Amino acid sequence: MGGNFLTDGVQNSLSHLKKVYNDPYVITLDELPGNLKHYKSAKVKETNNNGDDE
Repeated sequence: MGGNFLTDGVQNSLSHLKKVYNDPYVITLDELPGNLKHYKSAKVKETNNNGDDE
């Protein structure tokens, strides 16, 4: 395997990769801010599996 599962064409076809990378919900490295390491993480409100607040 050796880490080629993304680009070997067996696990993920080229058309699938294009679909994933072009999805509006996917953020690629070039779209991240350059100073990302300086951002503080936001506190995330936890929910249960039903989407209800715990």
